[in-house]
Amino acid sequence: MRRVSLDNEPNSGIDPQASTDPFGNYVSFTIWNEKKHFNAWRGGEAFKEAHGGTSLFAFVTTMVSSAMVLTGAPKPAFYDGLLQQSTIPTEMPETVNGWRSVEYHSVTNNSNNKHDEANTPLLLATLLTTNAFQTIGTVSTRSNGPLFSTVTNEEETTAAAAVPKKDLLKRDRYVATNRFTVRPGRAAKFEKRWADRSSRLAELEGFKYFQLMRRVSLDNEPNSGIDPQASTDPFGNYVSFTIWNEKKHFNAWRGGEAFKEAHGGTSLFAFVTTMVSSAMVLTGAPKPAFYDGLLQQSTIPTEMPETVNGWRSVEADGKNLLDAEAFIACNQFFVPPSNAVAFEQRWANRTSKLKECEGFVSFSMLRRDVKAKGHGIKPMGEEEPTYVSTTIWKDRQAFENWRNGNAFKEAHGEKKGEEQEQQLQKKQPPAPLWSKPPVPIFYESTLVISSPDGA
Repeated sequence: MRRVSLDNEPNSGIDPQASTDPFGNYVSFTIWNEKKHFNAWRGGEAFKEAHGGTSLFAFVTTMVSSAMVLTGAPKPAFYDGLLQQSTIPTEMPETVNGWRSVEYHSVTNNSNNKHDEANTPLLLATLLTTNAFQTIGTVSTRSNGPLFSTVTNEEETTAAAAVPKKDLLKRDRYVATNRFTVRPGRAAKFEKRWADRSSRLAELEGFKYFQLMRRVSLDNEPNSGIDPQASTDPFGNYVSFTIWNEKKHFNAWRGGEAFKEAHGGTSLFAFVTTMVSSAMVLTGAPKPAFYDGLLQQSTIPTEMPETVNGWRSVEADGKNLLDAEAFIACNQFFVPPSNAVAFEQRWANRTSKLKECEGFVSFSMLRRDVKAKGHGIKPMGEEEPTYVSTTIWKDRQAFENWRNGNAFKEAHGEKKGEEQEQQLQKKQPPAPLWSKPPVPIFYESTLVISSPDGA
């Protein structure tokens, strides 16, 4: 549908006032018999074919072509159709393989317009051979939302959605993550994109902590590369991890200019550069995930990493990995909603001596915000954890010292001798609250940014 004015003749062009309407001058309008039919199309091959296919060239060509024609990203909206009435058509428009067969001639009224569709392959070839890829964005081949991942301001819900909110622990922080699968041999380039990006994160209200995490194995030395098993993990080998004081601070960043600047800006060249850069480095689209941070503990940093205009000032050559600046130990828990309150209370009642440990930086029990919506966000499956304990250490040695020390044993109930025997006689160990055993996962982090009072 193209917007028109009743003052103009049919086929005379678009209503001039439509150019100032934030909701555009064209609308694609499709009626489905049931919502399940729409969902089946959106999740199938027909959707991919209609949106440029899945190959790198087809995807990037679609992105470039769209950038040439559109001002800003499309704005999807979905509706329930009520009180439906329609007539049976007396004539059926001709279709070929399920789509209209219509003659189209590309004509431009502006002889100075150099960016028509015929120039797209040339521009694409130029972009693919330049070194101007400065930023990394959250790319998805799906077109059912804004370009970048977002979270709505709807009613807050969590991984324990079926449990009354009053029974759950109060959120101390809000944590936004994005999970990336970086192609083999592209890790250093990926890190350089992040090091060179434009961001003023540290200057924003409510910001607490940021790190770019690369997944590692305990069998490997620090800075030796990514855990090989991470390449087979559907949730990637890199994670961007940002802690906000409150969810409203995250929402303010997401809706502001700082978000646009960090994701390629709004110019045509910056937009296309971000698209091509991401497609060349990543396998598949990023997978955002958002959490309530519970039981937050952190130390005040004794040293602050240097930042320039709110972002780290780090030299990155795109050939070598950035130095590890922290070590993160996570434990993934698969807790059904019926056990959420008991699980949280068990953690709340634990004795923690983390702050007494040398090299401890921060701890948070992350509770998945499962109802967060936005582009790139998919419903959480059973294979994803509902809770993730996340402990940040100054380095791997600090983590090893804790794991081999008394604080770890006390926190995990490892008592010895007579005391242990007496406790076993009194009661049996508590039953597990999860549906399958916890899964540990480890990361090194780089590009660390902290607020003066810590995470």
